[in-house]
Amino acid sequence: MPRTRPPLEPLLAAQQKALKEWAVVCRALTEGRQSVLLRKGGIIEETRDFALVERRFLLYPTFEHQDVNSVQSPYRDWFRQSLEQRPEDTVVRIDAWAEVTDLFLTHDLEALLTMSEGYAWSPDYIRMRMAYKPRKPMNVVAVRTWTLPAPVDVPVEEHFAGCKSWVPLERSVETGGSAPVLTDEEHNARVDAVARALGASAERVAV
Repeated sequence: MPRTRPPLEPLLAAQQKALKEWAVVCRALTEGRQSVLLRKGGIIEETRDFALVERRFLLYPTFEHQDVNSVQSPYRDWFRQSLEQRPEDTVVRIDAWAEVTDLFLTHDLEALLTMSEGYAWSPDYIRMRMAYKPRKPMNVVAVRTWTLPAPVDVPVEEHFAGCKSWVPLERSVETGGSAPVLTDEEHNARVDAVARALGASAERVAV
């Protein structure tokens, strides 16, 4: 059965949006171990390919396609913990949000692999993602993560399902009182390291 791409308008109109990411990666972000997201897009993206439709978004921990063999060994305890602490399927537990500070586009697989200390994914997973839509560049999205004062359980709606990046929320999540995971200086140092690793072949895009 062919997959139907959902309409873009409800996503753009939503006052608050969430970005789906593996639960173990969300943990890496909230623990300060990771400051980048790597994106090419899902199968039924509203925007066909990945597009940065929002600079600030909630982090939606997902277990769809999450695979222990696709994360590096130091993150596998967090992977198992994410499964043990997984809430009921009727809710998504949100405990953080992120702000995009910088965006790079690259076709350089080797450069991405040299950044492995800065993300949870395994080298084989990075290779697989780069091979998907090979003519499209990888979006290297530098984000600064903030943790909510307390986790919030959001009821799962039918439109949350599917292999896509963005989810429009009908019920807003209060972000007041959130705390940054990294200081300004720490985050800026991370971004500088990403820029050096990617080199001159990467395109730096204004956000």
